[in-house]
Amino acid sequence: VAFIGNSMQYYNDLPRLMVEMSGGDITQNSCYRPGTSLKTIVTHGNGMPNYWNTSAALINGTDLYDFGACTVKQLLFGKDNHLEKLARKKFKQNPVADNPCLAFPEYLDYLNKYYAEHDPKWDFLVLSDNSRSTFRMTSREEGLHTLRTTYVPLFERSGAIPVFLDTHAYFDY
Repeated sequence: VAFIGNSMQYYNDLPRLMVEMSGGDITQNSCYRPGTSLKTIVTHGNGMPNYWNTSAALINGTDLYDFGACTVKQLLFGKDNHLEKLARKKFKQNPVADNPCLAFPEYLDYLNKYYAEHDPKWDFLVLSDNSRSTFRMTSREEGLHTLRTTYVPLFERSGAIPVFLDTHAYFDY
């Protein structure tokens, strides 16, 4: 099961919770970015270094944390050429500086080795958009456009069945 989303999924570590609930019968990975939309996640990738640097996220046998895949393409296909180009340029400028593969080159090396040995094949892809995006017409249209033009071709190419996690919309301003 692959997961793409924001704090509605990662706050209680939904991917690792699913593995525990299955008794270890499922494999998971994720691409999360705090407080953001599906468009921002597919554009800037993962933003978890400040959130999943905990003992529960330590990768066995290393001193690295499992922040998840660094981009949606890396999550689905094991490789993202654009990410590789940015990493070679040592790109550290916001807003993508919090991407773990750009912040920690050793993490990108680890993932490249991992994906060279484990071709990602997902049965399901769980997605959630920013909760407030659903009630704002502009952001709702932007989200639908991103799904149609970017995510649907990725779904089709990956063969994974998309599962949309619909969270409650809330108004906080």
